[in-house]
Amino acid sequence: MINSIRIRVFVIFILIFSLFTALFSGYFILEGENYIKIHLISISIFIISLIPHIFLRKKRVLKLLKESFKKNSKNKKYDFHNSLDNLSLNSLSNLIKKLNLDKKRVEKVLKDINFDFKNFDDTLQDIADNNDFQPQKLFIIIIEDHLKNITKEK
Repeated sequence: MINSIRIRVFVIFILIFSLFTALFSGYFILEGENYIKIHLISISIFIISLIPHIFLRKKRVLKLLKESFKKNSKNKKYDFHNSLDNLSLNSLSNLIKKLNLDKKRVEKVLKDINFDFKNFDDTLQDIADNNDFQPQKLFIIIIEDHLKNITKEK
């Protein structure tokens, strides 16, 4: 990254320097001085140095566009929506085991909200789809009930 910044600064410096040289030599040509060679050389350097400048700008713009359309976030640790989506792909028995939930209590919660499920090996996504519900909301309802249960016990 540092090398590309240094290259960009160098190219921009050359562009500015050659542009000012072309402007001053053009002014002196108007005054009757003989600066045509300097003028042509500075214009040539300006045009030639535009090529890497345009390339570097295009490369940076493309990189920014690619980053903006990336689906994955840079910090997955705090990407809660992805985490909830991944949780909904686990089976209900797996979630109960991982989160230390009470199986009978989860079954009671699902029956209280009139959910039809056949067994605990179905994924949260399948259970939610069969009952026209969002799996993230279903997970939150289960966790909310679990938290209420924990606070009652204390």
